[in-house]
Amino acid sequence: MTKIRFSRACPEHALDAWGHLVRADRSLSAVPAGGARLLPRLRGCAHTPYYLGGCAIMLAESSSSLWLLFQRPEGITPLQVWLGVGLVALIWLSTVHLQVPMHLRLERGFDPVVQHSLVTTNWMRTVAWSLRGLLVLWMMAAVAW
Repeated sequence: MTKIRFSRACPEHALDAWGHLVRADRSLSAVPAGGARLLPRLRGCAHTPYYLGGCAIMLAESSSSLWLLFQRPEGITPLQVWLGVGLVALIWLSTVHLQVPMHLRLERGFDPVVQHSLVTTNWMRTVAWSLRGLLVLWMMAAVAW
């Protein structure tokens, strides 16, 4: 039996044992493994800042990569800056044109094809974020030494 916790601030949603949000009006047995519990409607819920945190990080990364175009410290090459801007642009394009529409389709009901596509296309973002992180470390090391 899976335990779920209900939120007073947002009673139409609950957290399952793994901390995933689930619709409180759905039986956990009706949620496919790894499926529709991923992104329920959160408008007006106390859980919304969790999802907005990802957006804030993306905005900070975008701002910092664009800032480097105009204020490039000594030791950082234009190639590094443009690679960073390109990676952030790829992340945004993938998010807006691939992941968000798939999440919206999953909100309307679980579809295993959409869920598989979401997981598959998310690897592009994962690789881009990882490369961006390595690039930032490389730039920081170049400035420090």
